[in-house]
Amino acid sequence: MVTKNATKKLSQLEQFHKVNDSVNIYRYTNGWMVEVSGEDANDDWLTVKLICADLKAVTTLLEEYKDLNLR
Repeated sequence: MVTKNATKKLSQLEQFHKVNDSVNIYRYTNGWMVEVSGEDANDDWLTVKLICADLKAVTTLLEEYKDLNLR
């Protein structure tokens, strides 16, 4: 299940015009964090940190990430 915090931030992946070729995934005792970096439509750098309650939510984010353009 995606936390309320990550639910709001899922749409932030749409801000990316291009993403870096890697993401960082952090595992904590009470959940996960996925960090995605890249560029927006103005070629400004952008980094978002998305909090997830479980691995299914992480997988959902990675599914969205794989469809974005690489920089």
